[in-house]
Amino acid sequence: MGLQGRARRGALGVLAVGTMVAAAATAVPAVAAPSPVDLQILSFNDYHGHLKPDAGSDSQLPGQGSTAYNGVEYLSTTLSTLRQGKQHSLTVAAGDLIGGTPLLSGLFHDEPSVESLNALKLDVSSVGNHEFDEGVNELLRMQYGGCRTDTGCYLPTPYPGAAFPWLAANVTWKDGVKAPKPADGYGSWFQRRTGRTILPPTWITEIDDIRSDSSG
Repeated sequence: MGLQGRARRGALGVLAVGTMVAAAATAVPAVAAPSPVDLQILSFNDYHGHLKPDAGSDSQLPGQGSTAYNGVEYLSTTLSTLRQGKQHSLTVAAGDLIGGTPLLSGLFHDEPSVESLNALKLDVSSVGNHEFDEGVNELLRMQYGGCRTDTGCYLPTPYPGAAFPWLAANVTWKDGVKAPKPADGYGSWFQRRTGRTILPPTWITEIDDIRSDSSG
């Protein structure tokens, strides 16, 4: 090959390398580091359907006079106050929201308890031992809604169920037990290693394009 041919190939090689470097420089734009997201998490547990404040000193704090520090009205006011000025706030619970409830809620099989928690805008809760006081099927009714088979509906419209999910990652149906289907879509989750859980094992939400998950 002559000198002119080798020079031409060398020039083409330099041109190709220069083109790749330029393409690489334009294909990877600078990405700004993500900024942190301020998330407030409010939590409570052992609600037990205390819609009204307890009588006497059971609802009072030492040295704080006769002010009642429990009941759904106090809890609602406290949550509303803590949420003010917060763009992102989650309210979560650790169970025992129903069961062992006073007459006002227990007489109606805890439907008032759940409806009050819906009004409080509870986001998610794990199950506690008292969620099982009336059995698994009743817990599923609490979650998904519907009327009881023994007493029927307490109101003209059926009980709507919980607007928040209960999580039960470690409570599964025994082998051979046929799970009831109280609502469309029930049992759509499935854990291959442990079997189907009675309620969803996890819950995922998105805060400002950032995914956050919880497990029960």
